[in-house]
Amino acid sequence: MRWAFVFISWCLLQGTPTANDRLEPIKTCSLKRLSEPVLVSRPLCAESHCVDLGRSRAICKCLPQSDDQPSTLLYIQDDMVVQQWPAETYIGQTDDFHVLSGDLRADGHPLWIIANRELSSQGIGIHFWSLHVLDPVHPERPPISWSVSDFGPGSFARPQGRHRAGCDILVTDWIEGYDLRRGSGLYFVGTWFRLGLKDLENYPKRRSRLRRYLYSFESERAVSEDDAPQRYLGSPAQWLRPGKARPITSKIRLDEKAIGPRLKRIILK
Repeated sequence: MRWAFVFISWCLLQGTPTANDRLEPIKTCSLKRLSEPVLVSRPLCAESHCVDLGRSRAICKCLPQSDDQPSTLLYIQDDMVVQQWPAETYIGQTDDFHVLSGDLRADGHPLWIIANRELSSQGIGIHFWSLHVLDPVHPERPPISWSVSDFGPGSFARPQGRHRAGCDILVTDWIEGYDLRRGSGLYFVGTWFRLGLKDLENYPKRRSRLRRYLYSFESERAVSEDDAPQRYLGSPAQWLRPGKARPITSKIRLDEKAIGPRLKRIILK
């Protein structure tokens, strides 16, 4: 788990937010959930589950037969592996991934989004995910990939403003920090990106936000964990909603060696 020490000035955590502190609700982007993973026998896989994409295409998660081989995500077409890339498995599970479809760039060209659970922590039960965007027109090209903590509704969000389309991408992480009024604590942090041609691109027009992990937050997360059909999903839109989350507007000092490069670029600017 990646931890960072955060020093937040007293004005960030005042009881009554000012107009400049108010955040907009996170509205979930319209994405199509494709079929559930189904157990399928695949060559060279000790176990594999696949999501049917139609027209003899599928995304599969493969647990290797040998311990010295990495687990992988596979794109299968006409029973042939067109592309594969590394994807961690947690205690050997191969059914804990989701495949979505949506027009992330608003260019009339739907993309596939594969969300793979890689690890779940002890304690408060954080789920770590890798996200991969694959182009159905050019599935042989490497996917655009990134990592998040507690992926779920709100990780892909409708843009602000009537004249913008596509999806904003919320990259979330848990950060251990310290503030002058409350002392040490844990924060759920979200920063905004848009999908570029080869990678995520920082979207500074939409404010990053955070929420301190208090009893009310703990209760909300416990309810999410009890919802079995969610399949380990978090609820970023709910957890970082206005009135609970705060914008990151103060000067913040972070342990640069501990925090991931994407958040570093945003918060340490």
